[in-house]
Amino acid sequence: MTFGEFTSGPVAQQRYWARSHLGWSRMRRADPNPGHRAVAALGADLVITQNVDGLHEACGTPGLVALHGRIADVVCLDCRATSPRQVLQQRMAADNPGWAQARATVEVRPDGDVDLEETSGFVVPACGGVAGS
Repeated sequence: MTFGEFTSGPVAQQRYWARSHLGWSRMRRADPNPGHRAVAALGADLVITQNVDGLHEACGTPGLVALHGRIADVVCLDCRATSPRQVLQQRMAADNPGWAQARATVEVRPDGDVDLEETSGFVVPACGGVAGS
């Protein structure tokens, strides 16, 4: 989903967060692989990466710049407050009891995306630091 599509309104945000809520189950369990460890071992002064998953940081890569942000952090587009993704995940679970369990058979791809078209019943939590995230 593009940024423009995400900011187009509540329906797009609901679709994004419903799918992301399911995909987080895979992404949060990811571990660094030999490639991540090799980059850390280089000890470079600056590493620019698409480190959305935080795996380079988990390996201790110094001087890290993540081009696309981090999936482990959420920033509200309205108030700019930042919070850990795990906090938002817990809020989404509380606001959508049984929702993830009812969709346990939905395929979660390696990048954390899921193939889910029907998201109209998903409740996106009000801000408190994460509303338009």
